Amino acid sequence: MRFRSDLPGWILLGLAAVVVGCMAVQAGKPMMEMQKPTALDGGPAQTYFPVVPTKPLEEVKAHDEEMQPKLQQRQQALLERRYDLSDNPSNVWMSGHRKKVQQGVRVKLPEGMTWRKLAEMTPAEIKEKGLFPRGFLGRGQPLAPKR
Repeated sequence: MRFRSDLPGWILLGLAAVVVGCMAVQAGKPMMEMQKPTALDGGPAQTYFPVVPTKPLEEVKAHDEEMQPKLQQRQQALLERRYDLSDNPSNVWMSGHRKKVQQGVRVKLPEGMTWRKLAEMTPAEIKEKGLFPRGFLGRGQPLAPKR
């Protein structure tokens, strides 16, 4: 009778030994070989800017300072094309009463399009006719190369 009452304990001890043994065997093996990313042409992938500077800091800084007004103008023009930037405050204040929350739809639609007309179209029609509101697209990073 006593042997039977100890049987569950021996089973648990045996299972624990098997698990520990498997873990010890796996610890000696690499879990998975990491694959290095490759570019479409088979060469190494460029997923980041080079870390090694190719130009002196002063030259890079001067170039960035020269480009800043142009980039700001380009981004402002993009915002004005896509969004209604007029001041239309509601009665609701932002937290801390810094300023009032703007009201109304801010995304501009293509010329001659209304939200009602857009709602009556299927997604395929909107895509086919290129009528998706540009304001819902990402703005992108201003310094990123154009694709």
